[in-house]
Amino acid sequence: MRIAALPIWSLNIQDDDPAVRDPALAHEYGRFLGDRWGRNPAVIWVLGGDPWRKGSNVDTPSRLALVRAMAEGIADGAAGGGDFDGQADWDAVLMTFHPPGGNKSSSMWLHNEPWLDFNMIQTTTRFSFDNWRTVMRDFALTPPKPTLDAEVAYEESLSLNKEEPRDMRTRPWDARRAAWWNVLAGGFGHTYGHRSFIGWMRKGETYKHGAHIPWYERLEAPGATQMIHLRKLVEATRFHDHRPAMELLDGDPGGGDAHIQVGASADGRVAIAYTPMGRPVRFRARSLRRPRRRALVRPEDGRIQGHRPGRPDLGHGRVRAPDLRGGRRLGVGRRARVPAVRLRPAGASALCAVLAAGRAFSAPDAATPHAGDAASIARHRMG
Repeated sequence: MRIAALPIWSLNIQDDDPAVRDPALAHEYGRFLGDRWGRNPAVIWVLGGDPWRKGSNVDTPSRLALVRAMAEGIADGAAGGGDFDGQADWDAVLMTFHPPGGNKSSSMWLHNEPWLDFNMIQTTTRFSFDNWRTVMRDFALTPPKPTLDAEVAYEESLSLNKEEPRDMRTRPWDARRAAWWNVLAGGFGHTYGHRSFIGWMRKGETYKHGAHIPWYERLEAPGATQMIHLRKLVEATRFHDHRPAMELLDGDPGGGDAHIQVGASADGRVAIAYTPMGRPVRFRARSLRRPRRRALVRPEDGRIQGHRPGRPDLGHGRVRAPDLRGGRRLGVGRRARVPAVRLRPAGASALCAVLAAGRAFSAPDAATPHAGDAASIARHRMG
């Protein structure tokens, strides 16, 4: 268990706050926190706090000074002391920064800060998003730092984009799309959210952006339980050292909701492609190290279908996905030697295509399937 601890919520800090006027106070406050909780490895310190209002973010010098002073204080407290001198044992704690929303990342202002251990992205809840783009941009930065999308597509939420429909809610498909795109683009993790968790809704209560269901009734919301299939696939294929690998896709990845995202392990043994709208996936298989295994995984229930090691080699065969409505098994047809592998999902189902070289991997445990969700990408109407 880990806890993300936010010493302040930057948006609510006014310009005349004493800690804004005098960073030494911010350092003192940070040192108090670090001394009390900084040596607990379960605590991840998150500075910032949705600073979208003009003047509240670190592009304002006084706010940057505040954040730097607080980071130094937390590190000094965790290490057992230290003066407010711009120096600290930054390895004593794990820290990041919560940025404003709208495809923003902490890297935009703070990537080279010595206290920032990893970048955090806030894509914001909306129907149309491309968080894979922001994650890949962070992944390519120097010096390299881990990154992840920490706020995107809260399940059963209204869109925060005022130009999108106001009578629709995000579906489990939106929550899954956000997670798979994030991880396969290079994110080291993902944060799932549900709109009714914000404000801890109780029976009969409502809150902004569509929160209306008691939080305890959504602990096993469809999107929440489906996150486990992504995690277990990563663990089963030992995909932890992954990177974005769009060069392995033979063809146009597409845009919008249909974008196909590809990631690969650093050793080139595993490639995973996510196709949220069920578009065919064609790998440049010879770019992988002797691919031997292949599978199709349904992200909504973890159902996996594939083949044992052996012929036909992926580089010389065509793989068709099963008809998910009828449950047919995967069929492989031999043909002339070709430099790519084609996986053709049926209908409009979201699928994950996996190629692996010499690695056995087991199917993620399938949770109770949610009927009709695989083929349906329509979003909830308000009700």
